[in-house]
Amino acid sequence: MSTSLLQVSPPEIRDLEVVYRGTLQPPCRPAVPVEFHAAVPAAPDATVPTRAFLFAFLVPAMRMGTALRLPLPVDPVTLANVMEWQEAMASWCPRTLRVVPILADVAPAAPSANPMGAVSAFSGGIDGCFTAFRHTLAGAAVRHRRAELRAGVMVHGFDIPLTEPAAFARAWQNSVALLRHFGLRAYRLRTNLRTLRAAFGGDWETETHGIWQAAALACFEPWFEHVLIPATQAYPKMRFPWASNAVTDPLFSSELVTYWHDGAAFTKLAKVQALARQPLVAERVRVCWQGEQHDRNCGVCFTCRVTQVCFWLAGVPVPAAFPRRATLAEVAQLPVKSEEHDFLVRQLHDAAVAQGQTELAVALARASRRGVYARAVKGLKRQLTSALEPTSARQHRRSREEVRPRPSWPIVPAVARLPARQPAPERSALLSPARS
Repeated sequence: MSTSLLQVSPPEIRDLEVVYRGTLQPPCRPAVPVEFHAAVPAAPDATVPTRAFLFAFLVPAMRMGTALRLPLPVDPVTLANVMEWQEAMASWCPRTLRVVPILADVAPAAPSANPMGAVSAFSGGIDGCFTAFRHTLAGAAVRHRRAELRAGVMVHGFDIPLTEPAAFARAWQNSVALLRHFGLRAYRLRTNLRTLRAAFGGDWETETHGIWQAAALACFEPWFEHVLIPATQAYPKMRFPWASNAVTDPLFSSELVTYWHDGAAFTKLAKVQALARQPLVAERVRVCWQGEQHDRNCGVCFTCRVTQVCFWLAGVPVPAAFPRRATLAEVAQLPVKSEEHDFLVRQLHDAAVAQGQTELAVALARASRRGVYARAVKGLKRQLTSALEPTSARQHRRSREEVRPRPSWPIVPAVARLPARQPAPERSALLSPARS
């Protein structure tokens, strides 16, 4: 197996900002650089965050199928966890990812001199606000694992492109206000990690955003002993593959720093209901990533509409963070494109029924029905396209899918068929087909 070499440069220190630079040198290809510009809590030393660059370049190495050689040692917990993370991701994405060796010296990690508690990823959305709330203002009486959360980190270069510094500056001011409301410090980091997609490919949702978020947060590990990654999906309806989840996020932990996937027991509605008594959240929360202006909510995409519905059901009829208020007709036209979306819409429907908001319940029921129909049509089209595909093209596609090496251990043949699939339970009256 060929090897890709990770190279790092000494940090550039400018007051409380530090610049970390590293490159990946694949075999027979140009080197690809990555930078982290981090505003850190205290004066940094000259230590290179090896884990940050390991997390940055691991998916490209897996997509190429090359071993990854590190110039600096890693601790044994990191090495073991990263190998397990690879096995999980390669199991979910077998067509694009394969497990590769990590070639590095193994040595204990140097302890931090003054750990400051916990730091959380924070972009100004519902998930980050909920994590900040329940580890600060929720109170010690709440029964859940708690960390001494001290700060939040917002990354420029993820949902807001590097080419939009003014938009990030405006979104950053909102995040600073929210974090201060929760009694937390605010730190920012700028990185070009997403440019790796042009060189190596990689799906943001299913492969990279989880480990690249961990790469950014790893730049702050010298000052914190816990890292919290706010959950985007709830336990009742988790989607796999998904790059950030409750299974793989804890595998970013090291000997000294523990990573938690936080808040997965709560749906979006439950999070908004918990935050409803925080007026600043309804005023400044930023959930939209599809609008033309990345520093604010567009008010018309799926995320903007369902978040507004959550606020309505939480007793906030006009959340100021959404300058364009959704109408019931727009709620009925929600693009429910996945089972996860349908799960949320059904939950909102049940809450509307329980609160006696009949018109809202009817609109949500119509959105759910339209989504079921659209997904069924899409699935049928996919089956027809596959059936009508020319034999030569089908054989070529299958041969490409079979390029990945098979396991070397014997596979036990199946000895019994799975039980027949049971019919789905009947829907409630409001979710059944209605007359036009």
